[in-house]
Amino acid sequence: MTVHFQLVNHLNLTDAQHKTAKVRAKQQNSVTSLPMKTPEMRGCVMILRNNRLEIYSVLVFLLLAFMLNPVRAQEEGTESLFPDLDIVSESESDSENLPTESEAGNTTANGTSEKKALTLDEAIQEATQLIAAERFLEAVARYTQILNAPQGHGNVRALLGRGKAFYELRYYDLALKSFDSALARSPSNPIGLNERGKLYMDIENYREATEDFERAVETLPTDTEFLSNYGKALIQYGQQDAGLGNLDANKNIEKGVGSLTTVIETLNALMGDESYRDERKTIVIELADTHFERGLGNSSLGRTGMAIEDLERAHELAPENIEYTERLGATYFESATRAAAVSPDDSESIISDYSRAISILKESLEKVEGAGVDLEDMEGFDSQSPFTGSEKMQQQLVRIASAHLELGKYVPESQREAHYRAAIEASQSVLDLDPKQVTALVFQGTAHRMLGNLQKAVDLYTEALITAPGFAGEARFRRGIVWYYLDELDLAMQDFSRSQEDPRADFWRGVIYLKQKKFDKAVQFFTDSINRNPVYVLSYANRGKAYLNTGDFQRALNDFNQIIRREPDQAKGYFLRGIACELLEQRKNAIESYEKALEWDPDHARASQTLAKLRAE
Repeated sequence: MTVHFQLVNHLNLTDAQHKTAKVRAKQQNSVTSLPMKTPEMRGCVMILRNNRLEIYSVLVFLLLAFMLNPVRAQEEGTESLFPDLDIVSESESDSENLPTESEAGNTTANGTSEKKALTLDEAIQEATQLIAAERFLEAVARYTQILNAPQGHGNVRALLGRGKAFYELRYYDLALKSFDSALARSPSNPIGLNERGKLYMDIENYREATEDFERAVETLPTDTEFLSNYGKALIQYGQQDAGLGNLDANKNIEKGVGSLTTVIETLNALMGDESYRDERKTIVIELADTHFERGLGNSSLGRTGMAIEDLERAHELAPENIEYTERLGATYFESATRAAAVSPDDSESIISDYSRAISILKESLEKVEGAGVDLEDMEGFDSQSPFTGSEKMQQQLVRIASAHLELGKYVPESQREAHYRAAIEASQSVLDLDPKQVTALVFQGTAHRMLGNLQKAVDLYTEALITAPGFAGEARFRRGIVWYYLDELDLAMQDFSRSQEDPRADFWRGVIYLKQKKFDKAVQFFTDSINRNPVYVLSYANRGKAYLNTGDFQRALNDFNQIIRREPDQAKGYFLRGIACELLEQRKNAIESYEKALEWDPDHARASQTLAKLRAE
């Protein structure tokens, strides 16, 4: 049996991890098999079971509760509590078999109690069992007793075990000191490096985590737990660097994705190995987690399709996992939103992705309700999320409302009303959770506007403005649009004028002036809109119309050519160019433009009528 397996066996925490140890034992007897891990379940709430707390455990609890802060423990005098952490000795070995005394006694035949001398291994195993029972405070006390005894002083396994107990209690500074002390004695200990790396991940020190996991992988390059943790750390490190503007950040993410790919290949091989039949459930859980993490990495690299494939696989393997479901729905939503911005004519893909997003996000919400998730404690959601459960639900409902509004732009007219009403329903669910949620008010207002309930839309946009005046620019802009359709042009102009540096607001001010036949003013604001957003096609179209009304046909033609340049597969630009060519007495060019418009839209009635008229002349 290898040292690696011995250490794992001493540090087991749950029944599932005992299974993992068995898997590793099998793997290490096979040339082709690779070791694996049992993942820590996300979003779980730690429950301390102290029903049989010994006196020494109570003392440790009082010291921890009244003297220490979980995050800043080191600054609160922990050196005096655990002086053994500051002493490094090379004389002790993990394989020592020296006697120590158990606090629990054996009962003799006459009913009296006597203390039983335990070997060092037995004492450590006893402490390990306390961790397995989630009696972490007692485990801390027992490991401390072992370390304070001459036989156990500086013992690496005891230091790692106590570090793990501290880690589970979220006393990170004390855990880190224990891990540091163990690794000072055994610098290449892969278990210690892996445990310390997980701690660094928890406190978002991804650089240190990456270094520890990398050293663990170097020691045991075939261990899937180490490879998986290494991949996750690289992705998090890369994402953190990307947020800081590091241009090389993607290299770490790419490397992390590669590490996780190795894990997936290994686990897939184990899935087909009959000798691992008993561990298949554990392997499936780990495989789902690894696909999920690789999906996040691919998403960070902009590989949306690959990310969706991974997240779909994670969802397939672990359909009960709320986080996997929520992230899959969010990724479909992001994919559709990106497609709408980059390829707005690809309506089939946009409709498909938004529809899938809605379906998956609804499934996630149903799981939350079915599981009775505590919306404030976040149980059942991603434990790393900075949001409460209620806020996460609001995010999903807002995405659902937004997806329905976007689908209203792409589906046949007969289906639009259903989507707008669904958007109102989803927004109302958000407002039931938080009546001051501005985005939900805005989305609900927009849905009512699209249904023709203009006054209701005005009321909702106004409520959004009152609720959060500092974050209601979108509400003001959209209210201006409704005022325009209500023919309240002065009120519309007020709202658009207060939407500073927004090319859409400049566009609508131009539209108002165009309606008022103030063509020079219209040209001015359409130009401002174009200067702020040169790809805003509607501004070119309407400025071109304003130029037509001022008699500047050549400038109008130039604007219509800009539309064609940006949307060469749309009939609108060609039709408008045909009008300008007619006014410039360019009959041949006008005919060609109308013919081109009809190529892209055979049902374009005005292009057809004008073309027939020109040919008849």
